Amino acid sequence: MGGLISLREAATISGYHQDYLSFLIRKNKLNGKKIGRSWCVREEELRDFLAKKNAGEIIDNEKSDFNNKPINFVSLIKKLIPAVFLLFILFFLIIFQFINNNKIENNEELKNGYVISTVYSESVSEVSSQTTTKTKL
Repeated sequence: MGGLISLREAATISGYHQDYLSFLIRKNKLNGKKIGRSWCVREEELRDFLAKKNAGEIIDNEKSDFNNKPINFVSLIKKLIPAVFLLFILFFLIIFQFINNNKIENNEELKNGYVISTVYSESVSEVSSQTTTKTKL
């Protein structure tokens, strides 16, 4: 094979997994050649790559690409809409509960355990109202 070694052998030499080495080849960080369905690398190039990586000359694309990607605000907003909607509903329910608690605290009949309900009915000839009071059980 002319100085070529398989990724299995390269993984043994480098200590990296075969999948990571094939990823490096696809990202043009490591020179490799595909023979059939398998990737192969030159042992000298692998050792040069490892020496550069250990010296800190090679920066991982995963980190640098992440920092250089522009922010897509449209997709970010689409992802945040459900969370914002749920927070709005939660805020509304908390305010509603607070208002109802203040109504009960300010109403003497309800504070003493009475429940009052008033039913209004209107017809063409008369207007009437009926109020019922029940004691607390």
